Amino acid sequence: MSKSAMPGRNVTMQDVAGHAGVSMKSVSRVVNNEPSVSKKLRVKVEASIAELNFKPNVHARYMAKARSNLIGFPLPAVASSFFYHILDTAIELCKGTTYNILTYPMRRDEYHSSESIIGVLEQMRVSSNIEAILLPPPFSSDVKVTQWLEDNNVPFACVGQISEVKSLIHTTTNIESGMHAVTQYVIDLGHARIGYISGPEQLLAVAERKRGFFKALESNGIKPDPALILKGDFQFPKALVSAKTLLTLPERPTAIICSNDITAFAVLQVANQMGIKVPEDLSITGFDDIPEADMSMVPLTTVRQPVEEMTSIAVQTLLSYLQTGEVVKYESMCTNHLVIRRSVAPVN
Repeated sequence: MSKSAMPGRNVTMQDVAGHAGVSMKSVSRVVNNEPSVSKKLRVKVEASIAELNFKPNVHARYMAKARSNLIGFPLPAVASSFFYHILDTAIELCKGTTYNILTYPMRRDEYHSSESIIGVLEQMRVSSNIEAILLPPPFSSDVKVTQWLEDNNVPFACVGQISEVKSLIHTTTNIESGMHAVTQYVIDLGHARIGYISGPEQLLAVAERKRGFFKALESNGIKPDPALILKGDFQFPKALVSAKTLLTLPERPTAIICSNDITAFAVLQVANQMGIKVPEDLSITGFDDIPEADMSMVPLTTVRQPVEEMTSIAVQTLLSYLQTGEVVKYESMCTNHLVIRRSVAPVN
């Protein structure tokens, strides 16, 4: 391929990588004249650069070498306190270091697809020259997102990661066992007609929660009713619709297991509007144990994720990597806990 084969646009580093049959990182190392590049690789890449007449962007090269000391943090525009707990912990841990957390607010329509999230991360990388990404859930469980970061050599640490693409640094909990525990608790109180509102299906963490729910039903000989299993998105508006669907069934469930606390709050609101008493007529559970779970109209039984512990481990390990350059793959499995409050009661 030559430049004449690409009319109407500038030759990019990606074009050079494809022509030379090497990675973009290899091209970048040659362009930036890194001393560790082998002679064979340098000759190969420089030949492609010459043939394609590639002109490196001087500003981009400067930005690549400049240190920003910024760690990017994508933040949904409608974020629950769960996100802010992670953010507050990360900011506190960066105090006394040369690094700072840079938040990037996301519109509601930017975090419901992998492609949109990747677009936001790319914008953070280009516009702010961030050195690394701290990826909170549920983004940390999106395989396409974590694979993009891996492919583009962006250092990142994941909080609450359940993903096939393991980042250099990731912390999580046993999500499946947490959902199994809360479902088993509900079953032990006599409930058998149990509804379930899930989260975004592209997230492996959602699959883990769903698996824990189904395993609990199966181990107790309860056959799942498809009419009681609804898709959600972790957001309040859609959860309101799902709650109304379940609670207007001819034979409504006696309990509803929710994939996060925000979803459970929506179910509580709909039940209250319909005059259904919680927990006397309907039991409800959540997942995450955000601070509002203990302050809702009926304090919520839920599963507590150790947010501060997971974030502390992820940030401290990421800072160490950024400061020393030592590549140490770090995995941490933290423990979640069933928190019993007043939203669940024996079946009436």
